[in-house]
Amino acid sequence: MIKLQAHHILLISMMVFIVLNLIENVLHYNIGFNSIGRDFELKNPSMTDWIKIVIVMILFAYLQGFFTEFFTQYT
Repeated sequence: MIKLQAHHILLISMMVFIVLNLIENVLHYNIGFNSIGRDFELKNPSMTDWIKIVIVMILFAYLQGFFTEFFTQYT
């Protein structure tokens, strides 16, 4: 039962990280895209940029979930 609960913590932690950081990453993308002196506007990233964003987010979501599960076991 404890093992199953730990996996729920992993999945919930990953999902929260993905949703919140997707918003943050799109904002950062637009800040970088508009930093050349243009007026700020929200623009949808290209397909290639979306793939890069999602790959990095999945990697960090897994790491956050792993560390959350790991440290939850020892508290």
